[in-house]
Amino acid sequence: MRFLFRVNLPLQGFEVVEAADGAAVLELVREQEFDLVLLDVMMPGLSGFDVAEHLDGIPFIFISARADPVDVQRGLDLGAADYITKPFDPIGLGDRIEAALVGRGE
Repeated sequence: MRFLFRVNLPLQGFEVVEAADGAAVLELVREQEFDLVLLDVMMPGLSGFDVAEHLDGIPFIFISARADPVDVQRGLDLGAADYITKPFDPIGLGDRIEAALVGRGE
């Protein structure tokens, strides 16, 4: 998935910074400012749900194979701007990112 994002999102005008696991995501957001974070629910170490609890003020979108309504609702309850289930249209992802950014006034 990270490769897909690294290749496709810059073609749509987005800058991409990668993290291999949940702890790395938290380290990056402490060091840099981000407009939006893409999270998978199932990441090594800390889950996407765990990471989301620490993203104070940073909008995030879940992209996950976990499509159970309970998981989707949990993600939205944690404050996700969107919850996208796999498989998904990688081209349409840019539109959903734009919608999340517009929703926060970007």
